[in-house]
Amino acid sequence: MPASGFWGTQTGFVNAENGTGLHEGTSEVWLFGGGHSDYAGNELASITLSADLPAWQLRCPRSEPAAMKAYRSGGKDPTWNADGKPSSRHTYQGTHFIRKLNQYLAIDGYTWDSANNRPMEPAAFDAASGAWQPQGTWPGVGAGDGSSSPGIYAKHPITEDIYYGPGGSIRFYKLDTSTKVWSTVSANIGTYFPGTECHAIDSARNGLTVLSTRTGPGLTRLGFFRVDLDTGKRTDLAMVASTDWTAFQALSTNHGGLHYAADLDCFYFCFGGGGQGGKVWLIRPVDGGTTWSIEALPMTGATVPDGIGVANGNILSRFRYLPAMGAVMALPSATAPIYVARVA
Repeated sequence: MPASGFWGTQTGFVNAENGTGLHEGTSEVWLFGGGHSDYAGNELASITLSADLPAWQLRCPRSEPAAMKAYRSGGKDPTWNADGKPSSRHTYQGTHFIRKLNQYLAIDGYTWDSANNRPMEPAAFDAASGAWQPQGTWPGVGAGDGSSSPGIYAKHPITEDIYYGPGGSIRFYKLDTSTKVWSTVSANIGTYFPGTECHAIDSARNGLTVLSTRTGPGLTRLGFFRVDLDTGKRTDLAMVASTDWTAFQALSTNHGGLHYAADLDCFYFCFGGGGQGGKVWLIRPVDGGTTWSIEALPMTGATVPDGIGVANGNILSRFRYLPAMGAVMALPSATAPIYVARVA
């Protein structure tokens, strides 16, 4: 696939711990940039990987500097710029394309230049009109969610509703993308969500599956758990002992990408750093859904390089499963190509 150096020297657009949104039917990948002190831009671009000659398209250019700085104070961006566009922000895993609305959603993240300004209101780009919807079109989840960091956001592969677990919180929410209404699934899932970690909705078992990589109450080991989408009940998943599972536990898996393949009923994981850039892991159930196995897939062809940083791969949802192509993709950094590997 073509190199993603489309942005010239503005590599922070990709490298600032950002994820992608995916149109599963067309394999169009969307990317929106900025956040922390890495990069202050708010461009939006997309690429259709199933095209004969895939090429990045700039869907919405960066705000002009005057518009970006109009309301800036103390070195921090506002959540929206004066020109009506959402400001720069890390998107982590909180970016999704909603096919039934033909809209790209960016939820949460940290704005430039500090990690203290979190926009809780989703920003939506309408693919048909080519414009961001006005501020206030989508409601935020509201105050009092108890979060201490950006949370985890997963899109249901069938309903396309968004499920949200605030980082450092015990609450669990659902955003109905048809009505734009938030509801509380559970006020107490039993222990807190681990933050901007690896997660995906397993529609076959009606659960949000999370790879917990941080320590804390109930999170003292690396492992997987599931939260029921209807009740919010948490269930820890057992893993079959194997040499691959032992090797996986030795990784620093923070900010990796975990994605569910509904047509194959399995998960794919890629870390993107620590010497593991090109390794893809296959995770699947071996019983009714509480015991899982993991194995490293043999990969051929070009080797995917590590992403930004060694300890943290920061590939997030720049690693995805593409159901229309039966493949996985990896975008490790702005200076590397997009790598695509057939898995089905």
